[in-house]
Amino acid sequence: MITATTDFKNACDDPNRIPEKKIVINGTDRSSLVDSIDAIDLRQYEGDDVTAIPLAITLRNNDKTFNAIRTNKPGNFGTVGVVSLGHGADFVDVFSGKLDDVEYHITDQHRATLTFAHKLKACVERTLGSEAYPITYTDMNPADLSWELLVTRGGLDATAGAGNPDIDYAYWLDYKTICTELGFVLSAEFKGQSIAEALRLIGYLTDALIFPDPTGKAMHRKLLPREDTTYYTFTDANAHLQGTTLRCNRSRVINKMKAWYGYNPATQTWAGSVTKENATSQANYGLLGREADSTAVYHANLLSATAWAERMVGRYTDPADTLEFRTKRGTQAPLFQIGDIPQITCDAHDLSAQKMQVYGINHQPWDAEGEVTLLVEDLGQLNQLFFIADSLTNGIADLCVAY
Repeated sequence: MITATTDFKNACDDPNRIPEKKIVINGTDRSSLVDSIDAIDLRQYEGDDVTAIPLAITLRNNDKTFNAIRTNKPGNFGTVGVVSLGHGADFVDVFSGKLDDVEYHITDQHRATLTFAHKLKACVERTLGSEAYPITYTDMNPADLSWELLVTRGGLDATAGAGNPDIDYAYWLDYKTICTELGFVLSAEFKGQSIAEALRLIGYLTDALIFPDPTGKAMHRKLLPREDTTYYTFTDANAHLQGTTLRCNRSRVINKMKAWYGYNPATQTWAGSVTKENATSQANYGLLGREADSTAVYHANLLSATAWAERMVGRYTDPADTLEFRTKRGTQAPLFQIGDIPQITCDAHDLSAQKMQVYGINHQPWDAEGEVTLLVEDLGQLNQLFFIADSLTNGIADLCVAY
């Protein structure tokens, strides 16, 4: 979740508290000129394309305040726009981006629509190598490979700590630790692929979420339920759920996975492949298989390929319960990010404190009712099967699966 004080969270839970809304553009508060703001809208599954989300803000321009953008393009394009919500002295940023486009409209009033793009846009659109001059990486922790692409090739900040303004370092480090524990090792050869495509493949081959968070940072989220965690609960009992759609998503089932490993660019041959299957899932839903055979990013060895393939057919065994619901003012929904895990209680759907992971967010920051729509998915097998080292209840490796 977006970091916020206890007072701020308590204020969010009070339906009578209306948050102050603020938009700061290039260091100047322009909130009083806002005419409308598009929704902050992001959906991201493991292995999805990495896309830098835009946000369009329309402002009144009767006094020609924003004409200066056109007359001084070098001094204005790329400047930062931040959307914040506040309670008292506490403010949290819900979007941060760089000015990428401007349009001027004259109807009943003079307006300017400023479109801000995530700072990852320029990074992920860069290409890596070419057919004549490929770029290769060998036997790397997936997190280190992602860091290399974002920082060395993409130009993001290289600070290895919480002060990194471009990459959420805590989540990146957590992702690296999990990849190490699971034995994931990747190699790569790039011949003109974009950084976005490279990150998509890294996310897919580690079953992780790598995406531009609306708050302005690159995020790495590898799902691993934690013990002794307090989960925020959305419930219809106190009108959190304003409208729900629940579907059983068969497209998420994977009960056969073939993973190739150890590609040799010089000979254009593979060291081998490994196939893992889930017979019970196949009997229930039919054969639903996939194959990982990209020569751009691939598992470096048999151990890595096996660890990943086992987890894919062990996790995606049944059609996932996918729930989309709206909330209004009176919840902490504006603080939720892709990859967070809330609990859902909904009597109509027979859901009771069901842990579900956030895969989609649609937030109307200027909406009077504070409407937020979340897309969440049941953790499925991960509600029961996970291994944490030194755990009293989930630490027996031969009984639990490490995800």
